[in-house]
Amino acid sequence: MKFFSSSSLFFCTLLVGSCFALKETIIDVMKKDSSISIVTKILEKRFKSVSFDPNNVPYTLFVPTNNAIINSGADKLSESQIISILGYHVVNETIFSKDIKRDIKFYRTFQLEKEYVNLPGGKSQVLGLFRSGSKVIIKDGIFDPSERPARVIKANVKAAKGVIHIIDKVLKIPPKISTILKGSPRFSVLRKELMDSNLLSVIDNTPGITLFAPSNLAFTKLLQTNIDPSIKNLIPVLKNHVIGGKSLYSTKFTRSKSYETLLSGSKVQVSRSRIGLPLVQNRPIIAQDLLAENGVLQGINFVIIPDKRVYTPRKKTGNTSKQ
Repeated sequence: MKFFSSSSLFFCTLLVGSCFALKETIIDVMKKDSSISIVTKILEKRFKSVSFDPNNVPYTLFVPTNNAIINSGADKLSESQIISILGYHVVNETIFSKDIKRDIKFYRTFQLEKEYVNLPGGKSQVLGLFRSGSKVIIKDGIFDPSERPARVIKANVKAAKGVIHIIDKVLKIPPKISTILKGSPRFSVLRKELMDSNLLSVIDNTPGITLFAPSNLAFTKLLQTNIDPSIKNLIPVLKNHVIGGKSLYSTKFTRSKSYETLLSGSKVQVSRSRIGLPLVQNRPIIAQDLLAENGVLQGINFVIIPDKRVYTPRKKTGNTSKQ
């Protein structure tokens, strides 16, 4: 069966569970709900082409409704494209709604296709789960604060050795950081500076990136000071906002810890406040956990100036020009 490298594992996992010691298969269970018939038919067709040795494997499958598929335009995609998207809807452990708490928790999905994911060590992409009141919310690749995230509308449908949750939107596979910045007006100044410095392509293509992204307000305040605004002068400052080889999701901000940035010799501190808020340099995050193809973007409302012992930005002179 043609699918990305985790596809066989994805479908074998579901089919293994459905054939293991239980009378009803996953497809049997899914066929009982006509609102998810589009995904059911695709999975049923794929299941018939899989051969494997039976194993007892847990899973959690988030199934978009037919309306969600149609509203997203996914119904116009090829079957193989839909299968790739569905790889981001499966987690290799069983998660019931009671297991999901107010604080977000990230889980590895079956999406590790190179076209969509570039995390260290070939790791698969993550999605986040958290509770808002009585609703279970899914953190995916959405980065526009005005766009509503996917929600579970029918939970805990047991099938074989796992569980199905029906959701009201198709999950978005996290995009490149450049895509996030381009679609986020609040980070437009940062995007321009990264493009002018030729750092954006480096950030996009490095496996495992954490970008602490200063808002327009933060960068504008910096540029209104007497700092030399030339790209050459700002490159070390920009590098001081990037951690390479690590994806620091907010759940990793458990205690005070410093990480080396792309600016040699410089470190950035992350921690958690007494009331549980993730902090960068002891200041709050304003846009939390914007998931990217190769890591995560954490929005902040300040510029992280390097320690003077590492780098001191030049000040403006009479003939300073931005180049």
